[in-house]
Amino acid sequence: MKRFQVGTVALVASGMAAPAVAADLSVKPVYKAPPVAVAPAFSWQRCYIGGQVGYGWGKTDDNLSEQTITVTRSINADTQSTSGWIAGGQAGCNWQPSKTFVVGIEGDFWWSDIKGLAADGPEISFRARNRWDGDITLRLGVPVDRALLYVKGGAAVGHFDYTLNFFSSTFSGDSTRWGWLIGAGIEFALDYNWSIKVEYNYIDFGHHDVDIGFGDPVQVHDRKNIIKFGLNYQLGDLGRGPISTRY
Repeated sequence: MKRFQVGTVALVASGMAAPAVAADLSVKPVYKAPPVAVAPAFSWQRCYIGGQVGYGWGKTDDNLSEQTITVTRSINADTQSTSGWIAGGQAGCNWQPSKTFVVGIEGDFWWSDIKGLAADGPEISFRARNRWDGDITLRLGVPVDRALLYVKGGAAVGHFDYTLNFFSSTFSGDSTRWGWLIGAGIEFALDYNWSIKVEYNYIDFGHHDVDIGFGDPVQVHDRKNIIKFGLNYQLGDLGRGPISTRY
């Protein structure tokens, strides 16, 4: 009888302990993964500085045949093709009021070796050479992730040298003139700080008179096309652009 009672008590005790042990074994610490941050949308709302190289081609018209008709021989060298390399730099700032629109202002300056020569026989030639150019333009762009498609337009200024070789005599003059520029390009952000771009510009400096010391002033009309390749370093943010981080 005593053995029965002892066994019964032991059985009851083990039955009471089993749920507690099972409860202890089933309770495990809950692990929650940290929130995954989504990378913020890239913003073009910054200022930048950079460098550029490129190649240009165009034409220079003059009215030498009209201006020198009374001299010993008229000059039939009224149009010349020009071409050459450029190298310079740029700086600007962009504002991005929305995720689909960018507006900016940019200034460029470059040294130029765009030149051309029009000849009328071996004794007569007229050379035009573009020494440097600059511009101030407004840029309007559409961002596509880290690419920016844009158009630009504004004022341009350039310095030109002109030289007339007339038999054994040389006449020359120079002129700094204002004109207008339009262009388009694409810029791509390599990372947060660096971007590359390719851009096309058309520049027209209009008709101007240049005194080369030979009869009346010569009227010239310079215009050109330029392809530029640039590298920009993006500076600090201009306030808050359309950047949002999601968790």
